[in-house]
Amino acid sequence: MRDNSTVKLSLLCSLTGIAVLYAGAVQMRPGLTPIAKLDEDYVGLKVKVSGQVIDISDHPDGHLFLKLKDDSGGVISVPIFSRVRSELGENIALLDNVQVTGQVKLYKGELELVPDKAGTIQIVQTPYTDLSRVTRERLGQIIKTRGVISA
Repeated sequence: MRDNSTVKLSLLCSLTGIAVLYAGAVQMRPGLTPIAKLDEDYVGLKVKVSGQVIDISDHPDGHLFLKLKDDSGGVISVPIFSRVRSELGENIALLDNVQVTGQVKLYKGELELVPDKAGTIQIVQTPYTDLSRVTRERLGQIIKTRGVISA
């Protein structure tokens, strides 16, 4: 009888420990990783990066390909596949600041960060710069502006 109680207690403790470990793993959020720090040792790992969109291209199949650059000077490709892109509530434009959590993968010898759902992509849209604020001091900088060109 006593052995039966010990087995039940051991099983209960084991299941409780597994549940606590699982809950902790689910709640863990990766901290912000500098892009320049990413290398092949990160392949397969989930990381979070934040950077400015320095290049953007649309694919005919609905995919969106970004290049993000952060303060560390690193640049990484971020493919947003059509399924994830269709779930995004807002557009991403050149010079927007984007925070992405995803898995680091190696594609054609280059590292990329692949988000698996729209909720892991946060966009802070960069405001437009008025043309009146474009001065010599901004020479060489990329700016975001809009207007109407008329003949």
